[in-house]
Amino acid sequence: LRDRNHPSIVIWSLCNEGGCEQNAWYGGVIAAQFKEAISWADTFRPVTGNTEWGVGSADTFTTVVDVAAFSYNYGAYEIWHNYHPWKPVYGGESASCVSDRAYYGPTNHTSGLVNADDQGCVRSSWESAGTNDYVAGNFAWTGFDYKGEPTPMDWPCINSHFGIIDIAGFPKDSYYWYAAWWTMKPDAIFISPRTWTNPVAPGDKLTVVVYTIAPTVELIVNGASLGNKTVDQFAYAEWDNVVYQPGQITANAYDQTGAKVQASMSIATQGTPYSLDMWIEPVGENYNHLQANGQDTALVGVLVRDLQGNALSTPNIQVSWNITGPGLIYGTGNGDPSDHTPDKCGPLSPWNAPCTRALFNGLARVVVQAGLQAGTIVLTASGPGLRTATISIPVG
Repeated sequence: LRDRNHPSIVIWSLCNEGGCEQNAWYGGVIAAQFKEAISWADTFRPVTGNTEWGVGSADTFTTVVDVAAFSYNYGAYEIWHNYHPWKPVYGGESASCVSDRAYYGPTNHTSGLVNADDQGCVRSSWESAGTNDYVAGNFAWTGFDYKGEPTPMDWPCINSHFGIIDIAGFPKDSYYWYAAWWTMKPDAIFISPRTWTNPVAPGDKLTVVVYTIAPTVELIVNGASLGNKTVDQFAYAEWDNVVYQPGQITANAYDQTGAKVQASMSIATQGTPYSLDMWIEPVGENYNHLQANGQDTALVGVLVRDLQGNALSTPNIQVSWNITGPGLIYGTGNGDPSDHTPDKCGPLSPWNAPCTRALFNGLARVVVQAGLQAGTIVLTASGPGLRTATISIPVG
């Protein structure tokens, strides 16, 4: 009851899936009792419960709740609406689409990595909701990867693959499908695979997907056009059996006339790792300035660049961090679902472990926390054979 007046609470939920007792004669009785108990504390917000089997003849539970919800049963929306056109419905759990950031090889149970080719799953999870006004929307499982539940993997994999964003806070490819269709910006475009540096072995074939809301997209590989594709609502452009050879890949998105390029993206084969680079994620208005309260944190990203300054999306190089000033390294990560490196290091580690982490497909994360004194935190990243990177964070 502590948070019952918080504006973010718009609906109360009785249960999730198995606990809903759907398709049991007593399901509606239990739902009614719990709904009455909620009404003692709050008579304004509606009540729901997320079921998993859709609408059945023995179902009494969904007829009692104010808002129906179904897990992954996208076809149930229309059936429910036909029987109960006055009641709203939404996807209580959807889009459990497994992928790992920037991994395009076959699903590998040794490394614990799954292929990032999940665009069909993402699209199908939203089409029924996005094309029917009576569906309020879907809750995607999940926004971020998390520790545990490594389906469809086993040990040594130790975290999930369901996230739109990996456990270190870096977007996976499906993130850019959501970004295109939710922002509706005509210049939004993204090529998957995100790297043209051995996403597969030279000569092997792969699928290339372009996320955009533009009506048509042209794909050009090493100067040769592979033709135009039409992008339907909530869809993407897709080319199968593209032969990989080093060079450059370009996607041009055209407007309704088919004559004007409204968005373009190119990816070139990358050079040799040369230097490290760091940046602070723009989270909040004062993301690059921490308060001296012992709690405020900055999310710092780390990557490798070649001699021409291009960000490299393939190296898995070991990086070490050193910090000075009024702050400490609160944790590190990289998004690798099978990385057993402790997230805590330095004084926050029981054994004062050094703050080192391997990049995973070109990226790693370090979380910097402010202390109680004003000053400047200086964070330095170093790696074997690479120019170091330094970033300063004011604290006050």
